[in-house]
Amino acid sequence: MFLTYIFSSFFLAPIIKGAEQPNVLLIMVDDLRPALGCYGDRLAITPSIDRFAKSARVFGRAYCHQAVCGPSRASILTGRLPDNTRVWHNRNHFRTTHPDLITLPQLFKNNGYQSLGLGKVFSGDECEDDPPSWSAPAVLRQQGWKNYLLPENAGSGKQAPFEFADVEDDAYPDGKLAKLAIETLGQFSETKQPFFLAVGFFKPHLPFNAPRMYLDMYPE
Repeated sequence: MFLTYIFSSFFLAPIIKGAEQPNVLLIMVDDLRPALGCYGDRLAITPSIDRFAKSARVFGRAYCHQAVCGPSRASILTGRLPDNTRVWHNRNHFRTTHPDLITLPQLFKNNGYQSLGLGKVFSGDECEDDPPSWSAPAVLRQQGWKNYLLPENAGSGKQAPFEFADVEDDAYPDGKLAKLAIETLGQFSETKQPFFLAVGFFKPHLPFNAPRMYLDMYPE
């Protein structure tokens, strides 16, 4: 997105060099369309996002630059269009074309911030991560983060397109990621250095797996 680049280059730099350095939390949600209450969806039950939207800026005409994960993420984080980054599909990397490009998290890192990525930020594959953007190695997923929990879906690779196990909120990867993000925020709060934390949730990308309590919110 071109505006991202403008704000990053001209507006953020003076702010983060000033006396007041606000902490930044960037939340990315994979494959999320505007099926939210704050966008007028009458079926979706999304009270937390709706509550946040009342005090935030909701964009009614925001479009994906390309209908593929990697190019869209590269576009958001670099401020460049896919035809500029040459990232037209997953497994491409923008640094092949622009080795010296400064990303949004890298801009903060270069100006004294702790910059850290958790979950799916640049991509869901380690080969597409961007080490220069982070102060410490990004955490895509940790050991024990399993997409499938039911015995009938045990095995490697993709199994059923959906699963709703009767488990707690932090049993699936997104719940574990949220817990890790909260813990990381707590650790950051103990330091004086400002931080930029990017948290990328994996859902609602396929497979549609979540604790059963969320399915039970909707009548069949």
